[in-house]
Amino acid sequence: MTLLERWTHDLTMAVSRPMVRRRLAGVEGLEHLPLDGAFVLVSNHVSFAHHFVYEALLFAVRGEQAAFLTKAESFTGLRGAWFDSVGAVPVDRSRPAREVFDTTDRVLGAGRVLVVCPEGTRNPRPPMLDFKDGAFRFADRAGVPVLPAALWGAQDVLPVGSRVPRSGRIRVAFGPPLRPDPALPRAARIRDLTERGRAAAALDRVIAAPAPDRRTRLRRERAMALRDRDPGPRTV
Repeated sequence: MTLLERWTHDLTMAVSRPMVRRRLAGVEGLEHLPLDGAFVLVSNHVSFAHHFVYEALLFAVRGEQAAFLTKAESFTGLRGAWFDSVGAVPVDRSRPAREVFDTTDRVLGAGRVLVVCPEGTRNPRPPMLDFKDGAFRFADRAGVPVLPAALWGAQDVLPVGSRVPRSGRIRVAFGPPLRPDPALPRAARIRDLTERGRAAAALDRVIAAPAPDRRTRLRRERAMALRDRDPGPRTV
């Protein structure tokens, strides 16, 4: 980790984590988040703000930075240093799939969390798009669980085309971890896991969730009490 990456990381986290805490209206299913070990987190994709929301929550619970797949062409100049510092992992979409699997194998083999949005593009309104199966192939190959998650409200906080956060309330829900069905052949196993992952994302429940009561807010504040020690960005 270079001095520039460390400085960029510290500055970004000093801004983004308090922003998430102020705008977080509720978090459900934190008990489903593994405290250690690798897994693939799959979520709907309403806004680029999802990166900061999941980074803050995963750091609060696990004390480490997650990895986010990002197109390789984003890693240029100072932008490249920034992406490195916030846990982005470059993926060259023009190269063979083997290169992508090598990257995800390194991330998951190191015991890290890999965050993937299987819709493949931002989709700020329901219903969710069909899920692409890459995230589920990564999990099956590495022998790690898939953790389904849903996020709502981030599209108002950081809408398409905006670089400055706005007011808004964000809700997040995590579901129980999913594992591939070993009784199925590989193609059917991946298809089944993809379908179950999309169903478990439960976006409708997040949208319809009532405003959190005092007890829920207190649980949220405890969950978001970020640890004092920040290990900084991790590389693969």
